[in-house]
Amino acid sequence: MRYLFTLALLVMCECRANDVGRFGSIGADLVVSDLNHYQCTAPNLADIRRVLDKGQWVDPQNLHNHYASTGCSVKGQVMQGGQIRSFTFDFGGIVYFDDGEVLACGKGCCNDHFAFCSFDPGP
Repeated sequence: MRYLFTLALLVMCECRANDVGRFGSIGADLVVSDLNHYQCTAPNLADIRRVLDKGQWVDPQNLHNHYASTGCSVKGQVMQGGQIRSFTFDFGGIVYFDDGEVLACGKGCCNDHFAFCSFDPGP
């Protein structure tokens, strides 16, 4: 039964449009995973919300070319289209959804000296 629910959730997520601003309530444990021992400070929910609201969907090539993972992250969940989506928020301003989609803080998100931004537009 759980398998069918997961499969249905994945199918629904793949059929959605690529616009961003459709996320509802958000929850995160804010327990930091610090792989590189940087002593990272946890973001607040508003920081994660900013990336969810202003971020851009990125493919693996774009992610590789323009963003950097920090090794610091927290796990969370967000409502989208009536469904709960689990994610990992990397402090480089990258949201990795458990279904493989990636949302990243780029143009229009990294302004105002936003601390959780690794975007580099390149040459």
